[in-house]
Amino acid sequence: PYKTVTNVIYVNDQIEGVETISDLSGKKISVVGGDTVADIIRGLAPDVELIVNDSYEKVLKSISFRKADATVMDSSVAGYLIRKHTLTNIKAVAEADIPEGDLGKNYRLAVRNDWPELETILQKAMASITPQEMNDLELKWFGTQEKIAAKKPSISMSAKEKTFITNHKPLVFSEINWKPLS
Repeated sequence: PYKTVTNVIYVNDQIEGVETISDLSGKKISVVGGDTVADIIRGLAPDVELIVNDSYEKVLKSISFRKADATVMDSSVAGYLIRKHTLTNIKAVAEADIPEGDLGKNYRLAVRNDWPELETILQKAMASITPQEMNDLELKWFGTQEKIAAKKPSISMSAKEKTFITNHKPLVFSEINWKPLS
């Protein structure tokens, strides 16, 4: 994994008494369609009303504008979007009490089996990122982590890896339209 995440319950600042997912019972919960969080919430608090949106930005705006009461999402993504859109009436109330294994907490990169060169290129690129650069990226996109000092290494690629890069178009990592994955 290149990043570990924390899933958090977010509510409109007018909502009180929410500390666990079961506390969401009877409330309107905003989610992104296709996100596994929706199934998990429905399993842990079956009488919620799910409001399905097509982006995390819309999820948070629905809470800010009181069309929904709460959501559960990655704290890094939520923090970035809350700051970007100045959604000052949304508060984090608790880490989501999701059973271990129900929702992955690690971001990973995946590569097609028939592109082994890309796997080694990505491994080298990830290994070349210094702790300082990783913190800078987290500060830029998520507003987290303290800055630390480190030196910048270079990436060396084999001729086969360089040929692969030359012969392949840029890759799309996600169809979700939110930074840093878009």
